[in-house]
Amino acid sequence: MWAALDEQMLQEGIQASLLDVSVQGSQNTLWSPKPSVSSLRLQQLQHMGFPTEQAAVALAATGRVEGAVSLLVEGLVDTEALVTEERSGPAHCKDTGVS
Repeated sequence: MWAALDEQMLQEGIQASLLDVSVQGSQNTLWSPKPSVSSLRLQQLQHMGFPTEQAAVALAATGRVEGAVSLLVEGLVDTEALVTEERSGPAHCKDTGVS
């Protein structure tokens, strides 16, 4: 039950972080997630050695450093940064197989 709730919260956090996007560039326009996490919390995770992109996704999903660390340590956040050319698209998270 808790695993399913955690997975749902992760997916909702990722989707929420991707809804508000900013445009970068002019001719080769790329959409990228607008930062929606605390920069202090993000810096804490960076100082622990976690990649910025993964840390930002984990923080957006959990809202807490402790929760983000759990996701990152368990490998539930993909290693690829998500950059899309459209506003909608799938989030890059590993499938845990938990329903």
